[in-house]
Amino acid sequence: MWDPFEQTLKTFGHENLIQANPEAVEKLKIPERSKKFMTEIGLPKENILLCEFDLNLDEFPTVQEYARRCGSHIEIDLHLKRIGWDGGTQICLDESQHTGEVITIDIEGKLPTRFVNSNIETFSGFLSLFVADYCRFSNGTDKELDKKAFKLDLLFRELDPPAFNSQDTWWSCIAQQMKEGLL
Repeated sequence: MWDPFEQTLKTFGHENLIQANPEAVEKLKIPERSKKFMTEIGLPKENILLCEFDLNLDEFPTVQEYARRCGSHIEIDLHLKRIGWDGGTQICLDESQHTGEVITIDIEGKLPTRFVNSNIETFSGFLSLFVADYCRFSNGTDKELDKKAFKLDLLFRELDPPAFNSQDTWWSCIAQQMKEGLL
């Protein structure tokens, strides 16, 4: 059975992961497994798919608080805690149902809000698989890359089906970009 904890450590190594402040994580309304992942394993320090994580905080701001600090006056769900960004949208954990689902949202209101993964550990595991199974073959032929993209797409769909519930999820967009050779 696939384990995102092991996958993340195997791909990046503990020295290349940033762990979250335990006091800040304890305040989050997310599953204990996700809290453990954030404090003990962590997320990649390296920029993967433009994702950068802000984990060394005393408290994770709501995306609304973050938007206001950036000068945006858009009204945004207060149950979303910002943990980073992907170069265009904010990466957030949804606390509304205590599930810790990962969502991206544009604080300028131009890009759609997208579901990413069912939890933070699966998100990190998917980033790890992307690096291990796709990026390492980026110098391959178009046919080899197409094959890798197809296999990775199938694996992602099996591991976290909600990440592909529509064509507008974050990973659906990434998968499409892989298939089109844009990544």
